[in-house]
Amino acid sequence: MKKVIAIKCKGNRSLPLGALKTFQGNLKEMSKESAGKLRASILSHGWVAPIFVWNGNEILDGHGRLLVLVELLKEGYTIEDLPIVDIEADDKQEAARILLAINSRYQSITDDGLYEFMSSMDLSMDDLADIDLPDIDMKEFNYNFFEDNAGSGKEYNEDIGNDVSVCKCHSCGHTHAKKS
Repeated sequence: MKKVIAIKCKGNRSLPLGALKTFQGNLKEMSKESAGKLRASILSHGWVAPIFVWNGNEILDGHGRLLVLVELLKEGYTIEDLPIVDIEADDKQEAARILLAINSRYQSITDDGLYEFMSSMDLSMDDLADIDLPDIDMKEFNYNFFEDNAGSGKEYNEDIGNDVSVCKCHSCGHTHAKKS
């Protein structure tokens, strides 16, 4: 049985993996745990985002996905030429600033926002198994929104454990955890 990674996005053109050149050097790193989640995501959802390149083939966005893809290819998976989106920049410095802008985070996911989104899309915690949301403490989120104590006035505290009551200061709104 062929192990094919489906491409589920489009770019303005396509290139084979071997034609792409790295641009960012050691700017970012990926933990084994994150690589595992990205691997699971690619295998579950397919290739869902094009590679952004400058200067014909220098990668501005997609380094992590390509690192995982190389490992998948070693395991016998195949993929067609990759969808590419060309990013215009006058020179290397502008391309570097664009790379940093692409990787900037201008918004954050909140616990309440994630819960509302999951509820409206009928998603469960199982649907987040291969997702990396650095803004969210997943253990705390699961405890506060999905376990039987949701709405009980108790919250999860990693240092203390699950048996924590929350007190809210009426003058400043700050929440304080105290062991029950």
